[in-house]
Amino acid sequence: MSSSQNDFTLTFVSATAGVRYWALPILWVQGGLGVGHAVGRYDGILGTAETRSDDIPVVQLAIGVELIRGERWALDLEAKVAQGSSTDDDNDQESTGRMAGIGVGVTFF
Repeated sequence: MSSSQNDFTLTFVSATAGVRYWALPILWVQGGLGVGHAVGRYDGILGTAETRSDDIPVVQLAIGVELIRGERWALDLEAKVAQGSSTDDDNDQESTGRMAGIGVGVTFF
């Protein structure tokens, strides 16, 4: 998930392993745990600079509706949210990354 403004782009990247529960034949909910990090990038008149945070623990929740199901694949409409937080013990500063998105997913099985 990325956001850009005034030559600066902030991207939050997460990777999770999740468990999916089918509440109805076409409706599922999912929860996952994993890791994530933030990347900040400046592309301006003075040049380019990039920084990356440490990896932090991430929790992700999702809900989806299966729109089409083939013999070996499915097409879903999905909504996802994720949050990762970490505390720096040296100065008691907390870092938090959050993302939310709506998209289309394809599953092969």
